[in-house]
Amino acid sequence: MNLGESVLAKTNCGMYEKNQWSPNNLNGKKQYSRKFLLSLRYSPGSLIQPKDLPQNFVIASSRKSKELSPQLNVYKDNTIPHKIINLDKEVNLSQSKNPWRPSKFKHTDKNVEDDIIQKTRCILNKLTVQKMDILINRFNELNIDTENKLKICINLIFEKAVHEPEFSFAYAGMCEILQNKCTFDSKNFLNLILSHCRSEFELIFVDGYDVVTEVLKNPKIKHRYLGNIRFICELYKKKLMTTQNIYYCIRKFSECGNEISLESLCKILNTIGKDLENVNYSQENQYNFNMCFNEIYYIVENRLTSNRIRLLLKNVIDLQNNKWKPNN
Repeated sequence: MNLGESVLAKTNCGMYEKNQWSPNNLNGKKQYSRKFLLSLRYSPGSLIQPKDLPQNFVIASSRKSKELSPQLNVYKDNTIPHKIINLDKEVNLSQSKNPWRPSKFKHTDKNVEDDIIQKTRCILNKLTVQKMDILINRFNELNIDTENKLKICINLIFEKAVHEPEFSFAYAGMCEILQNKCTFDSKNFLNLILSHCRSEFELIFVDGYDVVTEVLKNPKIKHRYLGNIRFICELYKKKLMTTQNIYYCIRKFSECGNEISLESLCKILNTIGKDLENVNYSQENQYNFNMCFNEIYYIVENRLTSNRIRLLLKNVIDLQNNKWKPNN
């Protein structure tokens, strides 16, 4: 008989169910319910420690429990004096010279300029062909009434124009809106635009530094440079750039003769060649226009440049011969 059977044998036989193993029914099933097993806790057989238990066998002699004990009374020293504030006299709080205020309640020039930057960038970033008219009208509603605001808008528009030449005509339209708004200093407005375009234009004409090689090798710099040329042409269409400025660019490109200058020359003629030829201007400008095309013919016939640039120049010649109508 094993340990369990010895314990069960010492229990009251009346506790057993029918068909259950008991000292009187040795062939019964050894299957017991929870209630039956719990009833064996205090039976005499369960309170005797078996002799053949392993050495490391742990026997719980009592149930661990943490009874809630009442809180101990802690001695409190009530002898510490409390500070008494006399409210009979008016108390003046210390005030800061520059207290913090929510941004919506601040009306400084810096906050107004930050607001112009945020709104202008929002309009420029959303600019698409479908939304162009709506966004340009929204730009026209901005309150640009100081020179600083004007500089901010010109800087933002110029950077977008040179990086996104496909929208140069829209950015030139925004500059036209700025000119109409800039009644306080229209001459300075044109100088600001011209200085941005000129500094980018003069990049390949710097002495003592092989900028042309770097421009040709770096697609981002080349894209920005040609984007500036396209923007200059769109400004000319809006009459924000003079004919003298355009012929100055053409003359510099023809004299230079490297790949980037000839490609820029093609960009100008493809964009505003028709305007330059058909507009009524001085005899000097007519001479400059003819000299420009004579130079192009000479370069193409004598193969003085790469095949790619020569093909671009041929396309300009074909465009002029076709009365500036592109071939479909």
